Amino acid sequence: INMEICKKISRILKEKGIASYMVRDGDYLIYDYCCKTQREKKVSDIHNRMKIMEQTENALFVSIHQNHYSVEKYSGLQVFYSPEFSEESSKMAQSIQETITETLQPDNNREIKKCGNSVYLIYNAVKPAVLVECGFLSNIEETRLLKSDDYQKEIAYCIALGIFNYVNLKD
Repeated sequence: INMEICKKISRILKEKGIASYMVRDGDYLIYDYCCKTQREKKVSDIHNRMKIMEQTENALFVSIHQNHYSVEKYSGLQVFYSPEFSEESSKMAQSIQETITETLQPDNNREIKKCGNSVYLIYNAVKPAVLVECGFLSNIEETRLLKSDDYQKEIAYCIALGIFNYVNLKD
């Protein structure tokens, strides 16, 4: 689900004239080949993603995820932002969250939140960064929607439009 949404976001951003670079285009880790254990590979993957972020000029970092909670009733997209670049990251997060509320989820009353240190890449980001939780896989109805290509397109469009609006506000 994450990868499909990411590909759609990338395509929409490119159509709107915003360069988009995906760190990966499939379900694999980007690790150094000297790594042997799964833990070593995952740590290497995170550090390699951080290197890509550090080396990409004028970049915004957007990470796409799905949420899960022990109670099924929760639903809706929510955006978390980097505390390191909190002013710019929170503006981008707010733009994405508002676009979702105005366009797709009018009953979504979730607020953007500062990311905690458990999410290494966003917490330690060296560029404006957000993590977008597109929905709750613990909610049966939302899971059904998130598996739908049409809904993925709608989510991707809202996220891309939120990014586009944020970029244009900066200019």
